Amino acid sequence: YFQSDLFLKQVFMYRTGAAIPALSDDDFSNILIYIPSQNEINKISSIIEKGFQLREIAKNEIKKIKIDINIEHITNLSA
Repeated sequence: YFQSDLFLKQVFMYRTGAAIPALSDDDFSNILIYIPSQNEINKISSIIEKGFQLREIAKNEIKKIKIDINIEHITNLSA
């Protein structure tokens, strides 16, 4: 959100100082924050949850591959 056009336009409207731009606490409290609809929140939540699931699957696959590599290595050593 802090990189969105809406937020940045508001920051530029309130900021002061040329060399070192600043934003006072009072001005910051006047900045409007967009809150997505419940439908958008649900979509975002689903995407994030799917990402966590895929990450967990990938971690499990890596563990399996490491075990297979270790078994193969041990088998080759004893051959």
